[in-house]
Amino acid sequence: MKLKHSLLSILLSVAASGGALAGPLCEVDYSIQHSWPTGATHRVNVSYYGPDADAWTLGWSFPGQEKIESIYNATASQDGATVLLQSAGWNSRISSGSRLNLGFNVSQPSGAIPTSFSMNGKPCDGGVDEPTDPTDPTDPTDPTDPTDPPATTGNWQLDATQSYLNFVSTKKLNLVETHRFDGLSGSISETGEATLVIDMASANTGIAIRDQRLDELLFEVAQFPRAVVTLDLEDQLAPLQAMVPGESMTRDVTAQLELHGQTKAVPAKLRIQRLTNTRFLVQSASPVIIKADDFDLGAGVDALKQVASLTSISTAVPVDFALFFDADYATLTEE
Repeated sequence: MKLKHSLLSILLSVAASGGALAGPLCEVDYSIQHSWPTGATHRVNVSYYGPDADAWTLGWSFPGQEKIESIYNATASQDGATVLLQSAGWNSRISSGSRLNLGFNVSQPSGAIPTSFSMNGKPCDGGVDEPTDPTDPTDPTDPTDPTDPPATTGNWQLDATQSYLNFVSTKKLNLVETHRFDGLSGSISETGEATLVIDMASANTGIAIRDQRLDELLFEVAQFPRAVVTLDLEDQLAPLQAMVPGESMTRDVTAQLELHGQTKAVPAKLRIQRLTNTRFLVQSASPVIIKADDFDLGAGVDALKQVASLTSISTAVPVDFALFFDADYATLTEE
C-alpha cells in the first residue's frame, strides 16, 4: 500500500489557488512494509526540493489510532494522531534533491496511511520558488555548469550522511522490527572495484541493551569489528559511464561478503540511478537475505534467544540499502 504526492495533486492545488505552477516542496512515498495483528512496520521516503536547511521536520496525522513505538533515521513526537518527525542529528542538513529514508514500527495499526504531509511547517505540495534560469552559466545548479562536468572515470566515494543499510529481525514468529547500521564507508575505484565497509558496533536497534547484546553475543565485535562487501563492476563500467542524469538500470550481481570471519558469495538485485553528473544512487531492488548459519552466527542467535527469553529468532535476515556515491575530484580524470 503506497501513497505518493504526484504532479496531479500539484496541478489541482495550483488550479484551486489560481497561482502559477511551481514545483512541490517535497514528495512523500509512504508504504506499509509488514503488518501483524498488533503492529506494523511503516516506511517513509521523502524527496526534498526546497532551499538548503540546517534542520528539518516532517509532519502528518494518522488516520487511525496508530502509535509510533520505534523509529530509525529520525526522532518522533506524537500528540494523539498528530506526528512530528525531526532529524536524527547526523542527517540534519538537507538541500534540494536530498532524499530521506525513514522507518518505524507502530502499534494499533489501522491498515490506512496518511494522505497529507508538511515539511518544516509547510505543505509538501505547496510549491517552492521557481529556480533561476537553467541556461545561466553562472547558476551553480545548472547541470551544464562547466565546473561540474560529467564524471567518467576516477574514484567514487560513499556519502554516508545520506546512505543507509537496514536489517529486519523477526522474533516470536510475527514480531518484525527494522534496525540499521550507522557506520558505513565505501568507494568505487576507477577499475570498477566497489567496496562497502560496515562498522558492526554501529548496529542501532533503538534500545541500548539490545545493541550491547548484538555487539557481544552475536557479532562479537571485539574480534570481528567490521563486515566488508566487495563487488567487481569492471564489466559494468562502460554502461554506467554512459548513463545520463535521471537514467537508471537494474542488474543482478554476486557480491562477496566477509562477516564474522567467514566470506560467502551473496546474490543481489541492484537498481542503479545516475542522479547528477557526479552522483549515483545504488540501492537494493529487492531485499538481500543473509543467513546466520552461513556466517557462523547460529550460536550467537541461540545466545540472544536465551538471554532475552525468546522462543524464536529468525536466522534469515532481510537487508535493504540505499548508497549514494559522489565523484572524487581529487582522482577524477576526463576521457
